[in-house]
Amino acid sequence: MKYIALCLLFVAINGGLYAQDAENIERVGRLYNYWDKIHDVAVIGDLAYVTTGFSGLQIMDVSDPGNPEIIGFWDDNLGHAASVTVSGNFAYLKTNNYELYIINIEDPENPVKVGFYEFVFPGRGLSVQGDYLYIVGSNSREPESINFLYLILATLKI
Repeated sequence: MKYIALCLLFVAINGGLYAQDAENIERVGRLYNYWDKIHDVAVIGDLAYVTTGFSGLQIMDVSDPGNPEIIGFWDDNLGHAASVTVSGNFAYLKTNNYELYIINIEDPENPVKVGFYEFVFPGRGLSVQGDYLYIVGSNSREPESINFLYLILATLKI
C-alpha cells in the first residue's frame, strides 16, 4: 500500500492544515476550519490530535491523507490549547495559562476531561514515557530565569 511509507507533516499556513509527502514536498491533502490558531500535533495511527488555541483539541481521521476529516473535538478548556501528547487512551493537553488537561480519547468522537493540573510556571515541551509525564519550561519573569522539569505521575485509574 502506498501510504505505509508516507510521512505526514502538518503545517499551519494562513489558517489551513496541510498534509504533505515529506519526500516530494507536495500537498496531498488539506483541511480548513475557523480555528483560533494551530500550535501542535500528535499523530497516533490514523488519528491526528491537533491543538487549536481557544478552539481546543481537534481529533482528525487521517487514514486518507488526501481527505483529512474532523471526527471529534474537546473545547471545554479555559485556556489556550498549545501542546499535546498522547499515550494510550489519554491526550495530555497543555494550555498557555499554566494548565494541563487530561482527556480520555478512548472514544475519539466524544473525548472527555478526566484530569486537571495547574502549574506555578508555564510549561513548554510535553512527553509521556511509561507512567510519567515530562514537562519542561522556565519562569522568564524572574531575573534568574528559573528552568525546571516537571515529572508528573500520569497513570490514571478510572
